[in-house]
Amino acid sequence: MTIREKWREMSVFRKIAAVFIAVIALLVLVWIADWLVYRLTHVTSDAGFVKADMVEISPLVPGHVKEVLVDEGAQIKAGQPLVTLDDRDYQQAFERADAAFTKTSLNYDRQRKLHLSRVIADAKFEEAEASYKEAKAAREIALLNIGHTRLIAPFDGVVAKKYTEPGDFAAPGLPVVAVYDPASLHVMVNLEESKVGNVAVGKKADLFFDARSGKLQGVVVRIGEATAAEFALIPRDVSAGEFTKVVQRVPVKISLPDRSKYPFLKPGLSVSIGVKKG
Repeated sequence: MTIREKWREMSVFRKIAAVFIAVIALLVLVWIADWLVYRLTHVTSDAGFVKADMVEISPLVPGHVKEVLVDEGAQIKAGQPLVTLDDRDYQQAFERADAAFTKTSLNYDRQRKLHLSRVIADAKFEEAEASYKEAKAAREIALLNIGHTRLIAPFDGVVAKKYTEPGDFAAPGLPVVAVYDPASLHVMVNLEESKVGNVAVGKKADLFFDARSGKLQGVVVRIGEATAAEFALIPRDVSAGEFTKVVQRVPVKISLPDRSKYPFLKPGLSVSIGVKKG
């Protein structure tokens, strides 16, 4: 019995099922062929992440947090207050410094007049002048410390993380908020050293995000001058002769398209990339 005769004897249901299976098989073959061609003609990697120039803001003076004026995700403008510290101690310090400066200033003016009249020696006047300058500097520092109790935004951006709440104690070096500029968003991918040779600055890169279907296109803007292992917290020590070769990875920076059109882009998102060889 020929294939044509077998087909005629098949029921309608079996014919539909056979056509359906054939179409699915064809689609799978096309997908596999496309996948293989893309892998053969492109440098690919899944080790990509969206990054941004993140700034962690910490106070220059210690104190208890009085107010947190922003929340995570808030859009901020340069110069906008973000966090304020309790400034009562610094206000009192300024009042003391101001009183001392006023007293020293009056004494300095009196000593200066006496010095111009040659009533006092140069050493006496220089001592008064030094005390005046010291009191003036102390007053300026006290005034600066009051200003340092207000933490302001360094640029237009977004609040990524809030580390503190009112009542917490803040100190220099301990971040209270983290902010970033959306304009600085980019992709960083660590490419195997065997693949870097096929990548060059200026090449277009296909970007595939887990957070969104479809493909965006970026441009390679920088290839790292050292492998990521060179900056590891615990560098490898092979001086004892124990060595296992590990493929090293080189960081590659890829710019993103117009970010205002893609609000889903956020620091930390996973990215798969593809850069055409050649």
